[in-house]
Amino acid sequence: MTIGSVAQLGSAGILGKLASITGIASLLDCAVSILKTSHVQGTSGGCTITAFDRVSNSPNGWTDVGMAGGFIGNFEGSHIEGCYANHIDTVRGEAYAGGFIGRMVPGDVAKAAETTGGDILGSIIQIDGGLLSALQTMVPSVKNSYAKCVPCGGTVLAYGSKQAGLTAAAAQIGVAGGYVGLNSGGQIWGNDENAETVADRSTKTADYSGNALHHETAVYGTSQTCDILQLLQVDASQYAGGYCGYTRAADLASLGNIDLLGGLLDLGHLLSVGQVVVPTQRHTGVTGPLRNVTQA
Repeated sequence: MTIGSVAQLGSAGILGKLASITGIASLLDCAVSILKTSHVQGTSGGCTITAFDRVSNSPNGWTDVGMAGGFIGNFEGSHIEGCYANHIDTVRGEAYAGGFIGRMVPGDVAKAAETTGGDILGSIIQIDGGLLSALQTMVPSVKNSYAKCVPCGGTVLAYGSKQAGLTAAAAQIGVAGGYVGLNSGGQIWGNDENAETVADRSTKTADYSGNALHHETAVYGTSQTCDILQLLQVDASQYAGGYCGYTRAADLASLGNIDLLGGLLDLGHLLSVGQVVVPTQRHTGVTGPLRNVTQA
Protein backbone atom coordinates (compact mmCIF):
# COMPACT_ATOMS: atom_id res chain seq x y z
CA MET A 1 0.00 0.00 0.00
CA THR A 2 1.76 3.13 -1.20
CA ILE A 3 1.27 6.60 -2.65
CA GLY A 4 0.52 7.70 -6.20
CA SER A 5 1.19 10.99 -7.98
CA VAL A 6 -0.86 14.17 -8.29
CA ALA A 7 0.71 14.86 -11.69
CA GLN A 8 -2.25 13.24 -13.44
CA LEU A 9 -4.48 16.05 -12.17
CA GLY A 10 -2.80 18.78 -14.19
CA SER A 11 0.29 20.86 -14.80
CA ALA A 12 2.57 22.32 -12.17
CA GLY A 13 1.08 25.80 -12.56
CA ILE A 14 -2.52 24.61 -12.21
CA LEU A 15 -1.73 22.41 -9.23
CA GLY A 16 0.23 25.18 -7.59
CA LYS A 17 -2.80 27.48 -7.78
CA LEU A 18 -5.07 24.68 -6.55
CA ALA A 19 -2.80 24.09 -3.56
CA SER A 20 -2.92 27.77 -2.63
CA ILE A 21 -6.72 27.57 -2.52
CA THR A 22 -7.35 24.16 -0.95
CA GLY A 23 -4.08 23.66 0.91
CA ILE A 24 -1.22 21.38 0.01
CA ALA A 25 -2.45 18.65 2.35
CA SER A 26 -5.75 18.48 0.49
CA LEU A 27 -3.93 18.35 -2.82
CA LEU A 28 -1.53 15.58 -1.77
CA ASP A 29 -4.45 13.62 -0.27
CA CYS A 30 -5.25 12.76 -3.88
CA ALA A 31 -2.00 10.78 -4.04
CA VAL A 32 -2.26 9.16 -0.60
CA SER A 33 -3.91 5.78 -0.08
CA ILE A 34 -6.60 5.83 2.63
CA LEU A 35 -8.32 2.72 3.98
CA LYS A 36 -11.21 2.87 6.43
CA THR A 37 -13.45 0.32 8.19
CA SER A 38 -12.06 -2.69 6.33
CA HIS A 39 -11.04 -6.07 7.67
CA VAL A 40 -9.38 -9.44 7.14
CA GLN A 41 -11.14 -12.46 8.63
CA GLY A 42 -9.36 -15.79 8.95
CA THR A 43 -11.11 -19.14 8.95
CA SER A 44 -11.74 -21.21 12.08
CA GLY A 45 -8.24 -22.66 11.76
CA GLY A 46 -6.66 -19.23 11.37
CA CYS A 47 -4.94 -17.63 8.39
CA THR A 48 -1.28 -17.76 7.34
CA ILE A 49 0.48 -14.91 5.51
CA THR A 50 3.95 -15.41 4.05
CA ALA A 51 6.31 -13.32 1.91
CA PHE A 52 9.62 -14.83 0.87
CA ASP A 53 12.07 -14.39 -1.96
CA ARG A 54 15.83 -14.48 -2.38
CA VAL A 55 17.32 -11.91 -4.76
CA SER A 56 20.79 -12.20 -6.30
CA ASN A 57 22.61 -8.91 -5.86
CA SER A 58 26.18 -9.88 -6.82
CA PRO A 59 28.06 -12.92 -8.05
CA ASN A 60 27.31 -15.61 -5.47
CA GLY A 61 25.60 -13.02 -3.26
CA TRP A 62 21.96 -12.76 -2.23
CA THR A 63 19.48 -10.90 -0.06
CA ASP A 64 16.26 -12.27 1.41
CA VAL A 65 13.27 -10.02 0.75
CA GLY A 66 9.64 -10.21 1.76
CA MET A 67 7.29 -8.03 3.84
CA ALA A 68 4.26 -9.63 5.47
CA GLY A 69 1.53 -8.32 7.75
CA GLY A 70 -1.76 -9.63 9.07
CA PHE A 71 -3.45 -6.67 7.39
CA ILE A 72 -0.80 -5.02 5.15
CA GLY A 73 2.75 -6.08 4.33
CA ASN A 74 4.31 -2.83 3.06
CA PHE A 75 2.75 0.46 4.18
CA GLU A 76 4.18 3.68 2.73
CA GLY A 77 2.81 7.15 3.43
CA SER A 78 -0.79 5.94 3.70
CA HIS A 79 -3.54 6.04 6.31
CA ILE A 80 -5.73 3.42 8.01
CA GLU A 81 -8.69 4.02 10.32
CA GLY A 82 -11.05 1.60 12.02
CA CYS A 83 -9.69 -1.61 10.45
CA TYR A 84 -8.87 -5.04 11.85
CA ALA A 85 -7.36 -8.42 11.05
CA ASN A 86 -9.00 -11.29 12.90
CA HIS A 87 -7.95 -14.88 13.57
CA ILE A 88 -4.32 -14.83 12.48
CA ASP A 89 -2.25 -17.97 12.93
CA THR A 90 1.14 -17.15 11.37
CA VAL A 91 2.74 -14.15 9.68
CA ARG A 92 6.18 -14.67 8.13
CA GLY A 93 8.13 -12.13 6.11
CA GLU A 94 11.82 -12.67 5.60
CA ALA A 95 12.74 -8.97 5.89
CA TYR A 96 9.78 -7.54 7.85
CA ALA A 97 6.81 -9.16 9.59
CA GLY A 98 4.06 -7.80 11.83
CA GLY A 99 0.74 -9.01 13.16
CA PHE A 100 -0.96 -5.98 11.59
CA ILE A 101 1.69 -4.27 9.39
CA GLY A 102 5.06 -5.58 8.27
CA ARG A 103 6.86 -2.35 7.31
CA MET A 104 5.60 1.20 7.99
CA VAL A 105 7.51 4.11 6.43
CA PRO A 106 6.77 7.66 5.19
CA GLY A 107 5.82 8.40 1.60
CA ASP A 108 8.11 10.30 -0.75
CA VAL A 109 6.82 13.86 -1.18
CA ALA A 110 8.88 14.37 -4.32
CA LYS A 111 7.42 11.18 -5.82
CA ALA A 112 3.86 12.24 -5.03
CA ALA A 113 4.46 15.54 -6.84
CA GLU A 114 6.56 14.21 -9.70
CA THR A 115 5.61 15.28 -13.23
CA THR A 116 7.14 15.69 -16.64
CA GLY A 117 5.35 18.97 -17.21
CA GLY A 118 6.96 21.17 -14.57
CA ASP A 119 7.97 21.32 -10.93
CA ILE A 120 4.73 20.85 -8.97
CA LEU A 121 6.49 20.63 -5.64
CA GLY A 122 8.54 23.71 -6.42
CA SER A 123 5.37 25.63 -7.26
CA ILE A 124 3.26 24.66 -4.26
CA ILE A 125 6.06 24.66 -1.69
CA GLN A 126 6.22 28.45 -1.81
CA ILE A 127 2.94 28.56 0.12
CA ASP A 128 3.45 29.50 3.77
CA GLY A 129 3.78 26.30 5.77
CA GLY A 130 3.56 24.25 2.60
CA LEU A 131 6.60 22.07 3.20
CA LEU A 132 5.58 21.08 6.72
CA SER A 133 2.02 20.35 5.59
CA ALA A 134 3.31 18.22 2.73
CA LEU A 135 5.56 16.18 5.01
CA GLN A 136 2.76 15.63 7.52
CA THR A 137 0.51 14.30 4.76
CA MET A 138 3.14 11.71 3.81
CA VAL A 139 3.57 10.38 7.37
CA PRO A 140 1.86 6.96 7.63
CA SER A 141 -0.81 6.59 10.29
CA VAL A 142 -2.86 3.78 11.79
CA LYS A 143 -5.75 4.71 14.05
CA ASN A 144 -8.29 2.67 16.00
CA SER A 145 -7.21 -0.60 14.39
CA TYR A 146 -6.26 -3.98 15.82
CA ALA A 147 -5.16 -7.51 15.00
CA LYS A 148 -6.22 -10.66 16.80
CA CYS A 149 -4.65 -14.10 16.61
CA VAL A 150 -6.15 -17.57 17.02
CA PRO A 151 -7.10 -18.64 20.59
CA CYS A 152 -3.97 -20.76 21.09
CA GLY A 153 -1.81 -17.81 20.03
CA GLY A 154 -0.39 -16.38 16.83
CA THR A 155 3.21 -16.36 15.61
CA VAL A 156 5.16 -13.61 13.82
CA LEU A 157 8.46 -14.61 12.19
CA ALA A 158 11.23 -12.90 10.19
CA TYR A 159 14.35 -14.98 9.53
CA GLY A 160 15.89 -13.07 6.61
CA SER A 161 19.60 -12.76 5.94
CA LYS A 162 21.94 -11.47 3.24
CA GLN A 163 25.36 -12.40 1.98
CA ALA A 164 27.73 -10.42 -0.24
CA GLY A 165 29.43 -13.54 -1.64
CA LEU A 166 30.57 -17.04 -0.89
CA THR A 167 33.49 -15.84 1.23
CA ALA A 168 31.49 -13.23 3.16
CA ALA A 169 29.67 -13.90 6.41
CA ALA A 170 25.87 -13.84 6.24
CA ALA A 171 24.22 -10.84 7.94
CA GLN A 172 20.88 -11.24 9.71
CA ILE A 173 18.22 -8.76 8.57
CA GLY A 174 14.86 -10.08 9.82
CA VAL A 175 12.65 -7.65 11.80
CA ALA A 176 9.45 -8.86 13.49
CA GLY A 177 6.92 -7.26 15.84
CA GLY A 178 3.64 -8.40 17.30
CA TYR A 179 1.77 -5.43 15.79
CA VAL A 180 4.30 -3.86 13.40
CA GLY A 181 7.71 -5.08 12.29
CA LEU A 182 9.32 -1.72 11.43
CA ASN A 183 7.82 1.62 12.40
CA SER A 184 9.88 4.37 10.80
CA GLY A 185 8.32 7.71 11.66
CA GLY A 186 4.74 6.39 11.68
CA GLN A 187 1.78 7.27 13.91
CA ILE A 188 -0.11 4.47 15.66
CA TRP A 189 -2.93 5.97 17.69
CA GLY A 190 -5.70 4.18 19.50
CA ASN A 191 -8.79 5.82 20.97
CA ASP A 192 -8.65 8.64 18.42
CA GLU A 193 -12.00 10.42 18.56
CA ASN A 194 -11.40 12.08 15.18
CA ALA A 195 -10.91 8.80 13.28
CA GLU A 196 -13.19 6.00 12.14
CA THR A 197 -13.72 3.15 14.58
CA VAL A 198 -14.38 -0.58 14.45
CA ALA A 199 -18.12 -0.91 14.95
CA ASP A 200 -19.20 -3.32 17.68
CA ARG A 201 -15.60 -4.28 18.33
CA SER A 202 -16.23 -6.22 21.54
CA THR A 203 -18.37 -8.70 19.61
CA LYS A 204 -15.86 -9.03 16.78
CA THR A 205 -12.97 -9.77 19.12
CA ALA A 206 -15.01 -12.64 20.58
CA ASP A 207 -15.39 -14.39 17.20
CA TYR A 208 -14.00 -17.95 17.18
CA SER A 209 -12.00 -17.27 20.31
CA GLY A 210 -13.84 -18.32 23.42
CA ASN A 211 -13.02 -14.94 24.93
CA ALA A 212 -15.63 -13.44 27.17
CA LEU A 213 -17.88 -11.06 25.29
CA HIS A 214 -17.22 -7.40 26.14
CA HIS A 215 -13.90 -8.30 27.82
CA GLU A 216 -12.00 -5.86 25.60
CA THR A 217 -14.35 -3.07 26.59
CA ALA A 218 -13.72 -3.79 30.25
CA VAL A 219 -9.95 -3.79 29.81
CA TYR A 220 -9.41 -1.08 27.21
CA GLY A 221 -12.19 1.39 27.85
CA THR A 222 -13.50 2.56 24.50
CA SER A 223 -12.13 -0.59 22.83
CA GLN A 224 -10.53 1.34 19.99
CA THR A 225 -6.92 0.83 21.06
CA CYS A 226 -4.36 -0.38 18.53
CA ASP A 227 -3.73 -3.87 19.89
CA ILE A 228 -2.28 -7.21 18.97
CA LEU A 229 -4.40 -9.76 20.84
CA GLN A 230 -3.62 -13.38 21.74
CA LEU A 231 -0.02 -13.24 20.59
CA LEU A 232 2.10 -16.31 21.39
CA GLN A 233 5.50 -15.84 19.74
CA VAL A 234 7.62 -13.25 17.93
CA ASP A 235 10.94 -14.44 16.52
CA ALA A 236 13.41 -12.70 14.19
CA SER A 237 16.99 -13.05 13.05
CA GLN A 238 17.83 -9.42 13.92
CA TYR A 239 15.15 -7.47 15.83
CA ALA A 240 12.03 -8.79 17.58
CA GLY A 241 9.50 -7.07 19.85
CA GLY A 242 6.16 -7.93 21.41
CA TYR A 243 4.54 -4.85 19.88
CA CYS A 244 7.12 -3.35 17.51
CA GLY A 245 10.25 -5.03 16.25
CA TYR A 246 12.16 -1.83 15.49
CA THR A 247 10.99 1.75 16.04
CA ARG A 248 13.02 4.65 14.70
CA ALA A 249 12.71 8.24 13.55
CA ALA A 250 12.42 8.45 9.79
CA ASP A 251 15.32 9.86 7.81
CA LEU A 252 14.35 13.19 6.23
CA ALA A 253 15.76 11.80 2.99
CA SER A 254 13.04 9.17 3.00
CA LEU A 255 10.44 11.94 2.62
CA GLY A 256 11.86 13.10 -0.70
CA ASN A 257 14.94 14.12 -2.61
CA ILE A 258 17.33 15.34 0.09
CA ASP A 259 18.86 17.99 -2.18
CA LEU A 260 15.42 19.40 -2.91
CA LEU A 261 14.27 19.35 0.69
CA GLY A 262 17.61 20.69 1.89
CA GLY A 263 17.22 23.69 -0.35
CA LEU A 264 13.75 24.40 1.04
CA LEU A 265 14.62 24.07 4.73
CA ASP A 266 15.85 26.87 6.94
CA LEU A 267 16.66 27.00 10.64
CA GLY A 268 13.19 28.26 11.44
CA HIS A 269 11.52 25.18 10.00
CA LEU A 270 14.10 22.55 10.89
CA LEU A 271 12.71 21.73 14.36
CA SER A 272 9.12 21.49 13.12
CA VAL A 273 10.10 19.27 10.22
CA GLY A 274 12.16 17.09 12.56
CA GLN A 275 9.13 16.48 14.75
CA VAL A 276 7.22 15.13 11.77
CA VAL A 277 9.53 12.14 11.37
CA VAL A 278 9.44 11.02 15.02
CA PRO A 279 7.24 7.89 15.49
CA THR A 280 4.43 8.07 18.02
CA GLN A 281 2.39 5.24 19.55
CA ARG A 282 -0.58 5.93 21.82
CA HIS A 283 -3.14 3.69 23.50
CA THR A 284 -1.71 0.38 22.33
CA GLY A 285 -1.71 -3.08 23.87
CA VAL A 286 -0.48 -6.68 23.68
CA THR A 287 -2.19 -9.74 25.15
CA GLY A 288 -1.14 -13.36 25.20
CA PRO A 289 -3.20 -16.39 24.13
CA LEU A 290 -6.32 -17.69 25.88
CA ARG A 291 -6.89 -14.54 27.85
CA ASN A 292 -10.10 -14.46 29.90
CA VAL A 293 -11.49 -17.67 28.43
CA THR A 294 -15.13 -18.28 29.27
CA GLN A 295 -16.07 -21.32 31.30
CA ALA A 296 -17.82 -24.19 29.51
